[in-house]
Amino acid sequence: NNENEINNPVINTRCTALDTLDTVFTGLEINPMKDKAITMEISKSEILLNQIIHGPSYSDRKSVFIGHCCPVTSIEEVDIFFNYIKMDKRYRSATHNILAYRYTNSSNSTNTSMVTHDYDDDGESAAGGRMAELMRLIPVENVAVVVSRWFGGIKLGPERFKLINNTCLDILNQCGFITKKTHGSGKKNKASK
Repeated sequence: NNENEINNPVINTRCTALDTLDTVFTGLEINPMKDKAITMEISKSEILLNQIIHGPSYSDRKSVFIGHCCPVTSIEEVDIFFNYIKMDKRYRSATHNILAYRYTNSSNSTNTSMVTHDYDDDGESAAGGRMAELMRLIPVENVAVVVSRWFGGIKLGPERFKLINNTCLDILNQCGFITKKTHGSGKKNKASK
């Protein structure tokens, strides 16, 4: 039985990863319960990162916009997602990585839920707040969106907010957070008058 465990690629990979962590953190005391928590946290991060969807790029007057979307249920998940985008070599060169998120916290003891929401403009004044307002109006919950913008040298003025919000809207739609039920077509049905 031990021979099967030794030759198991999953166990060997996990042992190699733990050996690497042990080498990096030389001198730290080994605590089996703490190590289990670290392994679970790494797995949770891996699962979250596998749920990120990157949208297509849009260009306008040499500026480029790309939306990124990830389901989230806590500030920790928002931080994992946002840090991933900021550190990924494909997106860290963006002039701005604008974040907005919304998620619901439920309290079983009081049978209430509270929406947590916030944004980060990343230097593009008012852009994150406008994305957050768009997400509130749709409404969507349990999602974080980052719009990456590369400045192309031509100032877009207020038009940039429309481009950023459209990129946000497109990635939310691509990820399935916008349905006809949550966001109508805007057309009134003449037969219902």
